Parts: sequence; C-alpha cells; structure tokens
Amino acid sequence: MHMKIKDRVYWVGSGAVGLSSPGDCHTYLIEGNDAYALVDCGMASDPKRILAQVEMDGLDVSRIRYCFLTHSHFDHAGGCETLRRMGVQIVGSAKADEILRAGAQKYYHLDPCVSDFAPWCKLPISKIDIVAKHGQVFDLGGVTVEALETPGHSPDSMCFIMDDVGERNAFTGDQVFYRGMINVLAPQFSDHAHFVEGMLPLRGQRIKGLFPGHLIWVVDGGQVHIDSAIDTLLRGQMPMNKPFS
Repeated sequence: MHMKIKDRVYWVGSGAVGLSSPGDCHTYLIEGNDAYALVDCGMASDPKRILAQVEMDGLDVSRIRYCFLTHSHFDHAGGCETLRRMGVQIVGSAKADEILRAGAQKYYHLDPCVSDFAPWCKLPISKIDIVAKHGQVFDLGGVTVEALETPGHSPDSMCFIMDDVGERNAFTGDQVFYRGMINVLAPQFSDHAHFVEGMLPLRGQRIKGLFPGHLIWVVDGGQVHIDSAIDTLLRGQMPMNKPFS
C-alpha cells in the first residue's frame, strides 16, 4: 500500500487506521534529496510496522537521518530509543529531553497501578539527540524543516514547518487540527497557561498542508484551520477539543 499524500510527504504510521501498531499516532516521512526524516514514531517500542511501511513506499530506511518529535507523550515517542539504536537522531525540545530521560512515570508522578496511566508508564527511557532551538532549520536537501516551540497540548510541544521551494506544510502533533480543533488534556499533561502563547508562532506561516498527529490531514488551505484556532483563543474562547483519535 503506497501512502504518498503530497510531494515529499508520506503517511507511514497510524494505529487509528491500521497502518501501524495499535495506539500509534500518525507518523509521517519527509523525503529530502539528501536524507529523510520521520515526524514522530508512534507508541510501539519497536516501530517495525512504521519502517515496513517506509519500505513499502519504495524508500530506503537507511536514509532516515532524523525523527522530529512533536512531543514526548507515549503515543508519539514510543519508538525513539529503537530509532536511536539505528542511528536516527531524535530532534525535539529541551523539555522533551527532560521527560524522556526521567521517564513519564517519574516525571509526571504517575501511579502505575492506575489503568489510565499504564501506557504512560511503559514509555521507554530515551533522550533527545538534538535539542532544537526555536527557529532552527534542518536541511534535508531540496527541502528544509524549521522547528518552532509551541507549548500548549504539552509543555514540550514543537511544530515543524516544511518548506519545499516556497510550499509550506506544518506538522503539528497534537497542538492543532483540522477545523481549528485543539487537544487539551489534564493539567499535568498539558500546558494550559501557555496554550495561547504557544499557538502564536503558527500565525502568518502561509501553511498549505496541515499534518497533525491524529484525525484527518489536509493538503491545501491548512493556514485557515490554524487561524481558526488562534482567533478563537484570542477571543478568550476555547476551540473544540479533539473528540477522538
């Protein structure tokens, strides 16, 4: 099954549609001329089904240089350590590095006996190889990716803006979705105080494709969906919270 959804963008993982392991967020691959990059790596500690999908798309797994981690929640970061052992560099925020090194159970003070916390407690210990600065740009050859600090859905959230000769696509993790939806969790997992501030770097980005960590993605007009969420927040109102994965 070939899952190229836009020039240089492949959909290579999603537990919701059976593309990869149950519980996985959407995982994307950005195809550069010199190297590839994944965006997030799902819940499974061994992302073999994601890597198998990469190969099914006719792409060479050995060319994956980076995994751009939007945040360290269990459904997005489970495969980090396996990818690191393959030589893939995990790129994310300083806060994501802190959480991955400590482990979600310790960082969030979770009781492993509480069933809702079980997936969090199983997140493998790992680390960020490249702590990205706000505005830092990564060159994949013919396409660049800019890291933006966007706390809100989580304290460690980053969004990544792909620029392909002026065509700009946003990989937003769980920060913002189709129709301007957002995803706010309990206070220990989301950064409620900085949600509005964290959305502002996405203003005026001229985004065409909007590729979030769950739900549907859009290949054109992505900025409209982002601006809808920002405008609602600036009016002092809450956008619709993502209802399901």
